[in-house]
Amino acid sequence: MSEEINDKIAAYLARHKHMALATVGADCTPSVRTVSCTSEGATIYFATIVGSQKVREIEANPNVACALYEEYEEISKIQGVTLKGTASMITDEAEMRRVGGLIMEKFPEFATIGPNPDVRFFKVEPAQGAFIDFTKGFNHRDDVTF
Repeated sequence: MSEEINDKIAAYLARHKHMALATVGADCTPSVRTVSCTSEGATIYFATIVGSQKVREIEANPNVACALYEEYEEISKIQGVTLKGTASMITDEAEMRRVGGLIMEKFPEFATIGPNPDVRFFKVEPAQGAFIDFTKGFNHRDDVTF
C-alpha cells in the first residue's frame, strides 16, 4: 500500500508548481509562504534568495512542512499532499546543475529573468507524508513514512 501512496504523492507533486512551505523562526514562531517548486519522486526542490527569512529559518532549524493543494468548489472532491521533512541548501555543483535543469524545465519563464548570484537551490527530503483524498470519504488521508 505505501508504494501506491508514494506513487500518488509523486504524481501529484509532478502536476503542481507551487506549495505552501512552513518553517519556524528562532523565536519558535511559525511562518508559511508560497514557493514555486519542482520534484523528483517525493523530494521537492525550490529556488530562493540567500539571506531571505526562509533561508535563515531553515539554517537555524531544517524541519519544514509542505502542503500542495488546489481550490475546490466541493469539499467531497478535495485532494492534496502534505509532507514533513528536512530542507537543506544544495551545495554540490553537479546536483545544482541537475536541479537547475529541473526548475527550468518546469518554469521556462525563469530563463527571461537571467542569472542571479543570490539564488540558491534547496531540497526538501520528506520523512512523513500524506495523500489527502476526500473522494474516498470526508477527511480521508493515506499516511506514509519515507
